[in-house]
Amino acid sequence: MTIAAIQIGLHPDVVDYGSPGFARFGGLTPDKLQAAHDGNIAQLRRAGFDVDGCQVDLGETAVETVRRMPAARFVFNTDAVTSPRDIRRWFGDPEPVPLHVGRAEPETEEES
Repeated sequence: MTIAAIQIGLHPDVVDYGSPGFARFGGLTPDKLQAAHDGNIAQLRRAGFDVDGCQVDLGETAVETVRRMPAARFVFNTDAVTSPRDIRRWFGDPEPVPLHVGRAEPETEEES
């Protein structure tokens, strides 16, 4: 079974990094938050999931942004980092998925 997933996270530009709500993530910066989001996607893809990323704001348009993504069940991670274990709790192991499935093919030199 192919398992498609969406990595939903806060967009780095909407976070108040000095606020008490983010104090437990000491040293968090926009670059580190983006790297964590990208790293979660890469880790899930390596585990065989077909994953797209979706970054949202703090609520103003977050619901609408998520609605535009494919229909999905919500699976919440147990840590600040997403892991394949979080998805496997509900869906098990995915079938291997070719890296190009669901994503645009890279341009070849002839197309550039």
